Amino acid sequence: MRGDEQAAYRVASVDPEPLAHHLDHPAASVEQRLGAAVALGASGDAQLAQKVRVAAAGCADEDMRAALEHAAAGELEEAEAARLLGAAPAKVRTGA
Repeated sequence: MRGDEQAAYRVASVDPEPLAHHLDHPAASVEQRLGAAVALGASGDAQLAQKVRVAAAGCADEDMRAALEHAAAGELEEAEAARLLGAAPAKVRTGA
């Protein structure tokens, strides 16, 4: 996440508050919550990662709680996210 004063050429500034809103919003989908958690956890900002950890602590679903905790630490595995999203991990194509 970057504030407007840190935005640079070809680097977009992102306001973290709308993302943080998805963490606790009851109408937010799994995709929205998980996406917000990954973005905030990867920001490098300790306060934003703490928001993700707080959301995880209040989560009743054990799998979602674990995924949010891993996202806060920047350690969410693709397979774990895919399980929550109900999809298989993407396969890497090789060759022609």
